Amino acid sequence: MKKTFKQKISKYTAKQIAEKIGCSMPTAYDWRSGRRCPPYWMQDILLEHMEKTTKDLQIKAKQLNISKPTWSLRGFLMSLATSRPIARLWQPPS
Repeated sequence: MKKTFKQKISKYTAKQIAEKIGCSMPTAYDWRSGRRCPPYWMQDILLEHMEKTTKDLQIKAKQLNISKPTWSLRGFLMSLATSRPIARLWQPPS
């Protein structure tokens, strides 16, 4: 049985969808819930873009030696601070 757009897009959070595609948060919520969906011809393009950007983030995380992908800027900066020898002198605020 072929998966619907709702089933395919629901593995991403609304925030990830909005950030990666550039749509509004209400649109991302509607797509995830199945209330609305993009035009049929655009669905595969959007899903392919989501997969590609997710894989790119995983590759970058692996290159930076981050054990799990961090989606927040603070988490990314913290991982850089602990992975670089010079940056280890900097202490993050608690």
